[in-house]
Amino acid sequence: MVLVRVTAKNVIGFATLPSPVNTIGAVIKQVPNQMVAPVEVYSTDVEIRVMWTTLQGLQAGDSSILSYNLYWDNGTGVTNIELVDSNVT
Repeated sequence: MVLVRVTAKNVIGFATLPSPVNTIGAVIKQVPNQMVAPVEVYSTDVEIRVMWTTLQGLQAGDSSILSYNLYWDNGTGVTNIELVDSNVT
């Protein structure tokens, strides 16, 4: 979080800085951090279950995660599924 104060300047000089610093602050949003590799929880010949750790706070870029995308390759190329429920792990 970035806390800011602002002051004015004219030809005579700067105004006194206001006090106290604003308490709300500004949040700088950015892309999420790289995730830790998922872990296999269970698998059979036709099913696999994986689990991963969700990103929160600064790791999520100070923004709510909208979705996770799951990628896999079954030997014919990479397939992508967007998992819209961000609470799914």
